[in-house]
Amino acid sequence: ADPDSADPDSADPDSANPDTALRLKSQVRSLARLEHSGLLHVLDTCVVDGGFAIVTEELPPTTVADELATAGQLSQQRATHIVRQTAFALQALHDHGFAHGGVTTKQLGIRSDDTIIILDGPPTADSVTIPARPADDIRALAELMHLLLAGGPPRTGPDRSVELHPEISPELHPALERALATEEHLAWGSARAFADALPTPREHRPRRDDRHSFLQSERAWLLPVAIIVVIALAVTTWSVVGGRSTTVQDGTSGAKGEVGVEVSLPV
Repeated sequence: ADPDSADPDSADPDSANPDTALRLKSQVRSLARLEHSGLLHVLDTCVVDGGFAIVTEELPPTTVADELATAGQLSQQRATHIVRQTAFALQALHDHGFAHGGVTTKQLGIRSDDTIIILDGPPTADSVTIPARPADDIRALAELMHLLLAGGPPRTGPDRSVELHPEISPELHPALERALATEEHLAWGSARAFADALPTPREHRPRRDDRHSFLQSERAWLLPVAIIVVIALAVTTWSVVGGRSTTVQDGTSGAKGEVGVEVSLPV
């Protein structure tokens, strides 16, 4: 357990916000048995200086915000990995009746095994915005994806229409546009559905046409080399076989003469 993870200010019944304290206690109890790789593991609760505190797993030292600050922009494969894991963690909260309210890069930690974990919000803190709805989380996931790929949020026009950055791959447009839709009947029904709709980036593999093009481009120097090799083999064979002689004995009765015949083998 990380001692720094115990936050005595998060829920003090005697503080100026007793309702917040009671709500936090209630949700911690409700989510005590919820185990998900994308959520902070609650190890225990305690009282520190008279205040209610939560003890969690050790917090990862690196966040997605740190990675983005170093790289500037992430690859589609990396961004999809981050957003998918976050979506599944949010779905676990939604299934238990809670919502985050809008996850950001600073609220996403990166464990040593590259697992993405939500650092702020339920179950260890209150929702980022109140009231928090699953629809807000889904929209925040689409904005997160856009930020990781283009370096900023999508633009919103006067008519509230959303314009995606040109660097966003067209194969992502259907999933993102639906997640960013303001009309409820057009939006995704769940964070899991949005995550499943994200296409999986594939590693480039040379196609048959690519290999054919490679041979076509290299034929200019491969053909002369092949001709030289064939000529060299022919000359070597001629020098070895061309000088041989074969002695044939006359097969007539009583004949003792020898006939020398030189045989030249064509190459």
